[in-house]
Amino acid sequence: MANQNLISAEFPIEKVQNIINKIREIRNELNFLAKLNAEEKKELIKLGNRLEPFVEKAKSVLDMHPEIMSPLFNAEEFRRDFQLMKNLMPILEELNSLREAVEDTIFLSGSDCLSSALEVYSAVQLNRDKIPGMDTAYQEMKEFFSKSKKKSPQNPQS
Repeated sequence: MANQNLISAEFPIEKVQNIINKIREIRNELNFLAKLNAEEKKELIKLGNRLEPFVEKAKSVLDMHPEIMSPLFNAEEFRRDFQLMKNLMPILEELNSLREAVEDTIFLSGSDCLSSALEVYSAVQLNRDKIPGMDTAYQEMKEFFSKSKKKSPQNPQS
């Protein structure tokens, strides 16, 4: 088996805690952020990429012709919501880019770990009868590769 090394980096626990603290600082700066569950999201109308230009056009029309709106319409709140959305978008883009890079790095390091673990397992297999206690390690490791019996689906009665 070839020795895989897709990534090689060290990231000490002190730096992990430092990053977590910085993320918490950012969260504190964004103390107005909402947290919705799936049901709440399902109930709301959604602005997607397709309708974003529509909202921008509506704001432009409102800015040029505020007189067309009913006095009951809260134009300032619309402008505030619009600006909040616009200001948060570049933050989201940066966070998504960071999240993707962290996920990809975890993927690479996990792949390296599994590749190395398979080499260890291979060595355990070769030495299970030669070194005391190695057979126990082999038995424990081989459990990860045993296929569990799948329950057969029950035939529905017609």
